[in-house]
Amino acid sequence: MANPQPNMGISERPSDESESVSRRKFLRKAAAIGAGAGIGLTATESILRVQRVNAVTTDQLVKVDTSDTTSDFLNPKVSAGAGITKTVLSPGGYEQLRIAVSSNVLVSPMRQLVWRDSTTTYVRDGITGMVTTYTSSTRDSDALQAALNSLTPGRTWKEKVVVVGGPFGLSVIIFVSSYTILDITGASLQAVAGNQGQGIITIPRPNTSDVEIWGGLIDGNRPPPTSTAPGRHGVFLDSGTSRIKVIGTKFINIFRGYGVYLAGNTSDVLLQDLSFDHTDGAAIASDTSVPGDNVNVRIIRPIITNFSDRARSGLFNGAFNAIHTENNEPNTSSFNRRWLIEGADIDGSGSVEDSHGIYIGQMADARIVGCRTFKPRHNGLFIYSSIYVKAFGNHFESSGQNGVQVDDTGVTPPSDYCSCSRNTLANNIGYAAVERGSAHHNAFCDNLLVGNGAGISATGTMTLVVDNVGTA
Repeated sequence: MANPQPNMGISERPSDESESVSRRKFLRKAAAIGAGAGIGLTATESILRVQRVNAVTTDQLVKVDTSDTTSDFLNPKVSAGAGITKTVLSPGGYEQLRIAVSSNVLVSPMRQLVWRDSTTTYVRDGITGMVTTYTSSTRDSDALQAALNSLTPGRTWKEKVVVVGGPFGLSVIIFVSSYTILDITGASLQAVAGNQGQGIITIPRPNTSDVEIWGGLIDGNRPPPTSTAPGRHGVFLDSGTSRIKVIGTKFINIFRGYGVYLAGNTSDVLLQDLSFDHTDGAAIASDTSVPGDNVNVRIIRPIITNFSDRARSGLFNGAFNAIHTENNEPNTSSFNRRWLIEGADIDGSGSVEDSHGIYIGQMADARIVGCRTFKPRHNGLFIYSSIYVKAFGNHFESSGQNGVQVDDTGVTPPSDYCSCSRNTLANNIGYAAVERGSAHHNAFCDNLLVGNGAGISATGTMTLVVDNVGTA
C-alpha cells in the first residue's frame, strides 16, 4: 500500500460537485490581490499556495553622532547623570560612545592608592587616574599624608585610602581626619627615628570622628636598649575623638609607648582582632588625663605577647599592663564607662616589668568575658576603684600574684558592686581571688579553683563568696 502524500497547501475537496461557486471565486480573488501586492500567491481550482521567502539579516555598524551621514542612534538615547560624562569617539566614522566618571560625587572603592618601589613613592587618584610621584628622603610620609589630605574636604561620607607594599618609613606623625578609611591590609608602616610623640598614626583632636583603620602592620622600629630616642604609640586617639574602629592590625616593637592609646574623652571605639608583640608599655591603654569619660569602648579578641618591656625603654614612665584603664587627672570625676573586653588572649611570660594582665581602674560598668591571662607578673585581673565590673567565663592562670584582685587601697571611691563568677582560677602563686582595702559589696561565685597558693579571701562589707568549686 502506497504511503499517503502530505498535504502541502490549503486544499479543497477535488469534487466540483461539493465545491461551492462562491468559494472558488474567493480563492481566485485572494490570489489576484496577493499577486498585485507582490506576495506571490497563486491559486488553482482547489489550492492556494504561499511562496516561501527567506529574509537574510546581517549585523550592521551604526554611526552614533549627529555629524555622521546616517542618523544618530545611541548618543541621544543615553543620559549622563551627575558625575558621568559621555564622549563620542571617531566622529564621522564607525563611532564608539565612551562613558566615564567625572566627579567624586560617586562612590569610588578606592579614593587614593599609595605604593612604593626602591626609589619612588606613588599616589594614584581613584577618580581621575592621575599619579603623583614622591622621591625625597621623606617620600613615604609625604605621599601618605598627601593622599589623606586629598580626600573631599568637609565630607560626611567615608572615603578610602589604600596602602600596599612597604615597609613605608614614616618620619613624621600621620594624621587621619574624619570620615576616612585607611586600609593598610597589604602594607607595613614603620616609624623612622625621630618620629616622636603621639602616635605613628594619630586621630587628632578635637571632634575627629568616623575613622577606620584596617589590617596591616605598624612597626615602632624599636632601637637598641641604650637608645635615648623619643618614643611613640602605634595608634593614638586624641581627646574628643569618636566612632573609631581599628580592625585586624598587628603592632610590633612599639618603643616607649602603647600599641593603641585612648587619651581621654573618647567614645564609641571598636578595637577588634588586633595583635601586639613587644610593646614597651601597655598594648591598649586608656587614660582620662584629658578630662572626659572614655565611653562605649569594645576590645574584641586581642592577642597580646611580650608587653611591658620597660627595662628596654628606661625613660618611659607609663602603664605596663597588657590592657590598662585609668584616670590620671587629679581632682576630676572622669571615668571609663561601659566597656566590653571579650576574648583577650594575654601571655605575660615575656614581660619584664611588674604588670597585670587586665587592669581596670576608674571604671563604671564593664564586662570582661571569655578572656585568658597566662603568667602576668602581678595579677591576671586587677580591679581598682571601680564599680559594676563583671568578670565571667574567663581563665586566669599562673599569675605571679593573684588570679583576681579587687582593691582600692588609699583611693576613693572604693571598688563596689563588682562580681567574679564562673571563671577558672588556676595555678596562681597567691590567692585565686582576693578583696582588699575598703572594697565591699562584691561577689565571688561559681568559680573553679585549681592549684592556687590560696583560695578566695574576701573581707569587705556585704561581700558574697558562694558556690565556688575547690579550696585553693
